[in-house]
Formats: sequence, C-alpha cells, structure tokens
Amino acid sequence: MYQFPSLKLIAIQNLNFIRSLSGFFKNETTVNERASFLIDAPGLFRKIYFAKYCRLRQNPQLDEVVKQKLGSLKALEELRNMGIVRYPVNFSKEVASLTSELKQDDNHYSLAFSDNLPAKLYEDGRLIDFVSAYYGRQSYFRERPTIHFNSIEDYRIAQPPSDIFHSDGYRQVSFMLLLADLDEKNIHMEYCLKSHLRQPPTYRRERIDQEKVRETWEILAVTGKAGDLFVFDTEGLHRGRYEADYKSRKVFHQNLHPGIYPSISEYAPHFIPEDVSELTYRAAFGNPVNSGQK
Repeated sequence: MYQFPSLKLIAIQNLNFIRSLSGFFKNETTVNERASFLIDAPGLFRKIYFAKYCRLRQNPQLDEVVKQKLGSLKALEELRNMGIVRYPVNFSKEVASLTSELKQDDNHYSLAFSDNLPAKLYEDGRLIDFVSAYYGRQSYFRERPTIHFNSIEDYRIAQPPSDIFHSDGYRQVSFMLLLADLDEKNIHMEYCLKSHLRQPPTYRRERIDQEKVRETWEILAVTGKAGDLFVFDTEGLHRGRYEADYKSRKVFHQNLHPGIYPSISEYAPHFIPEDVSELTYRAAFGNPVNSGQK
C-alpha cells in the first residue's frame, strides 16, 4: 500500500531530519521542525518517538471521568476500536445559536477559546477529558478552534492535499462538529475504519497507493445532522471527498495531541484566554499556572 521512496525523496527526508534534530538538541524546536521530524525521521527514530508519546494507554481514573459524564464507556471503546466515533452528546442548540451569527466572508476563520461554542464543547461537553482518556494521558490543544466553509468552487481553484487518503500522524485527534446537515451529496470526509491501529511506515501522502487503500479498509462516509460531533484519530487514513456536483460543507474543527507538538503556551500564548485558570480544560493549553497569571 506504500510506494518505495525515490533517491531524491530519501535525500530530502534526511536533510529535513537533520534540520529538525538540531532543534531538539538546542531545546529550541519550532513547530515546523517538529513536524519535519514526525514525517521524515528514519523508521527506528519514529518508532521510539511513537512509543514514548503516542502509544495508547489504559488509565482507569481517566476512563472513570468519562463514564461519569457519559454514563458508559461505549463511545470511548468505539473510538479505540474503530478510530472514529459520533460523540453521544448533540450540540444542535449551540450550532443554531452560532450559525445565526456566522458571516461567510472567508473559507475559514478561527474562534477564540472563550467564544460560546468552544466553551460549551470543552466545559460542558468535557471533550478534553474524553480525548485524554483515549490517550491515557493529558491531551493538549494544537491550535485555535476553526470554522471551515468548504466549496467546490474553492476546490477547483486549488485542490487541497486532503483530497487523497492520508494520515495526519502521531495520534493527533480531531473534532469535527457539523454546522449544517451533511449527506453524501455534500463535500464530506471518508475514514478508513481501524486503520489507526498500526503506525504506517510513512506519513508522506505521495507514497500512499490510493487504490490499495480502498481494497484494504472498510470506508466510512462521515455524514450527519447539524450538531453531530465526530471525534477521530487522524493516525487513521482519511480524506476529503469532493465531486463536481457536490454541495458545500460547513464545520467546526479542532485538533488535539498527546504532547508531541509544542503547546500553545510555548508558541502562541496570546491564544490562551485571560481566565484560563478558571477553566476546567486549562491543562490542555500546556502550562496553565503560568499562562493564567499574566
């Protein structure tokens, strides 16, 4: 399913690895250097890094928090087994309130963590607890929550790299909240069920045989109603599905990780709300005590 790299690509990967490794030795690793390391490090290094930061762990205490919130561990077990789950809490009321205020001036824009929808998801929805239980350790925000408007017109202008099956890598977990009803006649995501259960030999998208992906995995079309929230492990293969006559897609999106990337408190502390010390999800920012006392 994975094509052998060319000599040119091997040389590029080695140069990227050396560049990123120098940042680790200096303790000044940038986001781009960390990303290069995750993609281009030799297999042995990636396996060591994967085992340290990305191996899923069972943590009874974190599981119990989820059980108290949701009443059972069914959704958590489905995420563990399949790589994706429709979260058993619906947010249609919050979506209705948000969409009445949305202005589609751009194809995406970021929200503040303190805005009503993110606060609702992370305070009342306890999504950080859910993802932390999945990892078996604390989960962290990778960037700000974002609203995406996907249209066929934009796709024709510039095809995104996500229109082919790929892994985002290293157990990044994503939330996708539908802000409008979505069926298979809309732009939507396809996810290869259970493909998250093994670390791929490469995260480079150009080396993935797209036809063999379809032959290897059962593929789920991720569709639903406004207010449905999907949680998925982006280690699993997935892609955006676009066709010429498809309707648009409007979603809320957010990424978390188990500690493999620099935290928001390291590279973008201005994203952190002033009242971070008051929030139940404050640990997900990376350094809550110092960041909350500005």
